Amino acid sequence: MSCEFDLHRVMGLMQHHDAVTGTEKQHVAEDYALRLDMARAACHEETRDTLLGHAGLDPAHLDLSVTSCPRLNITECEVSELAERFIITVYNPLSRVVREHLRVPVSEPGYSVYDHLGQVIRSQVNEIPEHIKTIPGRVSLAQHELIFPVTVPALGYTIVYLQKEGTMEHIDVKKIESLEDQQSFDVLSSKHVDMQYYTGWKNSWQSSGAYVFRPDSSGRQPISASDPLVTEVRGPVVNETFIRYADWAVVSMRQYSGQENVTEVTWQVGPLVDGKEVVMVYSTDLNTREFHTDSNGRQMIKRTYSEDTAEPAAGNYYPVTTRLELRTGEKEAISVITDRSQGGSSLHPGEMELMVHRRCVDDDGYGVGEALKEEAYGVGLVARGQHFIHAGATSEARLLQQEKVLTPQLFFLATDLSLDQWTEAGLRPYSGIVGAKLPDSVQILTLSKWKNTNEVLLRFQHIFDTDEDDAPISVEVSEMFTEFNVLSLELMKLAADRSVGTLDGLQFELKPLEIKTFVARVEWIA
Repeated sequence: MSCEFDLHRVMGLMQHHDAVTGTEKQHVAEDYALRLDMARAACHEETRDTLLGHAGLDPAHLDLSVTSCPRLNITECEVSELAERFIITVYNPLSRVVREHLRVPVSEPGYSVYDHLGQVIRSQVNEIPEHIKTIPGRVSLAQHELIFPVTVPALGYTIVYLQKEGTMEHIDVKKIESLEDQQSFDVLSSKHVDMQYYTGWKNSWQSSGAYVFRPDSSGRQPISASDPLVTEVRGPVVNETFIRYADWAVVSMRQYSGQENVTEVTWQVGPLVDGKEVVMVYSTDLNTREFHTDSNGRQMIKRTYSEDTAEPAAGNYYPVTTRLELRTGEKEAISVITDRSQGGSSLHPGEMELMVHRRCVDDDGYGVGEALKEEAYGVGLVARGQHFIHAGATSEARLLQQEKVLTPQLFFLATDLSLDQWTEAGLRPYSGIVGAKLPDSVQILTLSKWKNTNEVLLRFQHIFDTDEDDAPISVEVSEMFTEFNVLSLELMKLAADRSVGTLDGLQFELKPLEIKTFVARVEWIA
């Protein structure tokens, strides 16, 4: 894939420490974003064409002018808002089956969802709340969100068909209703959510800025002295509660059917008043000063609150790439999984907090030469993201973490196919792995063609650390893959630049967090 080189090149550039930490000047940040988006868009088109060819979809029945919806997080998608019939191809990069809930913006509520057999998939239509409709820069006809589950095969894809059928009078639209006297906001049993803020030091010898988090002496503050406005939407697929602390601070809690031990928390912050640094706070009834953060998405590291510091908040903050948790027992925890890298800590017993947005007045003097006051559409940035709260086994939290980091890739395609033509096409979900050949604890990190046509580069990872599951895993690759059979395995160094030796057979063992790289000699299946 020609785009693959370009994407690798851009991701290499993104390893620069300023790109990782956000300590670059504004025009450099915009250049980073442009390069990354161009490479992503090119790979999206190439992947789309590959999937269409593999599925056997006739491009003559599809509109390929727009197939990507990168602004779904603000419920904006040109294809789903304008097309009366469209297809969504859902690709799963994980080496196991996943169940994902899709949220599709539509201009009118009368859409039905069908699987590859023409069977109706249960869905729910929600009103889009006002705080999303008024996000600066959002240009959308969508007034409703269509929500439904899909099950996607391991290292494969599934395809769903949507068409407009009913009118407003015949659709059960789930409306936002007010809740009176709501004082406690539980994400799970005995676990509460709140949004608060710090005020950064300014006009001092050391101001809060891009490099430095330095709150003033007022500490963490509630956003409003009055009770927040609370509303909810309830339905067969998802129940959602909205907490509006201010016009610039809204939290929603989503509980999907069949996922009782996981709560999805969506936060929206901004535009901010100068000096505010906003955090999400999750409180439990635990009495512990210990917490764990992940190391670049891999092993979990124990942290302990330190009182021996002049900066009790900033001095106890740590990088959180994907996960922050409080342990409740042996291999049990309350975990917060993030959708992006954030700073986090546990500053009070039984609490976890994560920094989600900040706007600093002054440069902190460490080299950027600019205050952290980024703007878009003439106002300060609006940040919108998600946390996933899980209570239970740490191994389950790891699986959820994998699902939220390697989320399914979506392709939206307007079509002129009728439902009958869709079912007659005989399309089927596809998996690159035959049967249940891999345990959930193993992820295929790399599967790509190598130097010769009969060689494939493979990397396997044991995703659990010893605190989650300390058992080694035996992996057998004979007849594992749909497209080829493995004839032999040559074990390589991690970067695949040197050979360690050829395996005797097609079976090997992975210890917790171990990664093994192979060049496989293969026979392609016609």
